[in-house]
Amino acid sequence: MNHSPLTYFGAQIMMLVPTTFPLWFGGLLWLLWNRKYRLLGIAYLVALAVMIADKGKDYYLAPIYPLLFAAGAVAFERWAQQRTWAKAAAIVILAVPTALLLPVVVPVLPIESYVRYQSKLPFKLPVTERAHARAAVPHHYAWDFGWEEMVAQVAKAWNSLTPEERAKAAIVGENFGEAGAIDLLGAKYGLPHALSGHQNNWYWGPPNWEPETYIIVGSDVEGEREHFQDVQVFAELYNPYGAVWENGPVLICRHRTFASLKDVWPMMKKWQ
Repeated sequence: MNHSPLTYFGAQIMMLVPTTFPLWFGGLLWLLWNRKYRLLGIAYLVALAVMIADKGKDYYLAPIYPLLFAAGAVAFERWAQQRTWAKAAAIVILAVPTALLLPVVVPVLPIESYVRYQSKLPFKLPVTERAHARAAVPHHYAWDFGWEEMVAQVAKAWNSLTPEERAKAAIVGENFGEAGAIDLLGAKYGLPHALSGHQNNWYWGPPNWEPETYIIVGSDVEGEREHFQDVQVFAELYNPYGAVWENGPVLICRHRTFASLKDVWPMMKKWQ
């Protein structure tokens, strides 16, 4: 998602639960004030600026926050040594909202219960993945579902091919999630590794042999008819919690209209 500097910083506050903001922001100020550790505070500001400038997703910055929480805890502990009330107040201020909002970030509820919980929240959860804007649940929940079912359908499509077709067949995932699920879960079905032009998968390149039959996940019939004479819908996928684009067909495509996969591989490169 694209954010302005202000909304990106606001997304950081929401991601970490708003009531923790004084602790980690105080940690940042403490690092910047302390000459010995100032570079650590500057490192956070540089990382924040880079993410905003490069339009990074708001959760990309998450791994740096343990540093600020630790610094904030040290600063608070020193300040609160002679203030017992402050320690008790901090426990209440931090623990109660964190416990109430815990299901938002940690899967402690069954998915059906989580959907009901989410509907009762007095605010709308921010969208961290543009592709999941219309999903029923945040993407870090949505991506826990549907992969086993998808790979099982791909395996059925694979096994529907004749032995001669399988010998010259390739499986294509249109994004890294689909390709990764096939690579991770497909071994028990005897599936080969998937091809994909999405993000770093593209750098792995096409195989050193020419596929004749393609099983494609994440595309549509009309799009593939530009590249194949025969496009068959083998199965329709449905994940009620996933992104809209995950609810699509498993395609078996034959009789390509392009010369070779190596020729079209440069055009398959996708970063979004």
